[in-house]
Amino acid sequence: MTDWIIPIVTSLISVGGAIVSVLFGRRAAFQERLHAAEQIATRFREPLLSAIFNLETRIYNIIELGFLTSFSEAMQSPPIASMPSRTHSTCLRSTFAGSRSSAVSRSSSIA
Repeated sequence: MTDWIIPIVTSLISVGGAIVSVLFGRRAAFQERLHAAEQIATRFREPLLSAIFNLETRIYNIIELGFLTSFSEAMQSPPIASMPSRTHSTCLRSTFAGSRSSAVSRSSSIA
């Protein structure tokens, strides 16, 4: 009877070791895939967020500040050289002011 116990215990220990080895191997492979995906996300996160912010600023300028109407009016008016400087600078100021105020509001909401 004792002749059977030693081989059975030995084989159970071997099977247990194999199962533990497989589980740790799968866990390590999963961790490595997760790390690779995180590296890819980190590489593309900043440029993508920058592009999204830029698009949001442009949409804000078009909708809230009426950039398209100002632009179309400027295209129908005489060339810039004959325009009064106040009109041209007002268009530029309103365009750039909107992007700054939007940038300030976004940076304060992110922090």
